[in-house]
Amino acid sequence: MGIEEIIVSIHDAEKKADGILSDAADEARNVQIKAEEEAERIKKESAEKSKKNAVLMASNAEVAAAAKSNQRMSLGAKEAKKIYDSALENVPEAAEFIARRFVEKYVDS
Repeated sequence: MGIEEIIVSIHDAEKKADGILSDAADEARNVQIKAEEEAERIKKESAEKSKKNAVLMASNAEVAAAAKSNQRMSLGAKEAKKIYDSALENVPEAAEFIARRFVEKYVDS
């Protein structure tokens, strides 16, 4: 093997090495691009899931607040009914008291 063949062989090896490096660099860029796209997709999905979860939690909070409000209104209505019933029970006594005072003041005098 002469010196020219060695030089040609070296040049061929350099070209092959450059080709391998170029292919590796292209592959690395493609992998990076795919990884970035996948990361962006995952980020969007995560944001969408977080948004849906927030909406669901807000909805659950509204339902719970409405239930609590209804419970309080129901208790308030029951208490108001008790007061009303108690007042109705006292109407005859109050009417009798007023009538007696009226008679004492205007009739007996």
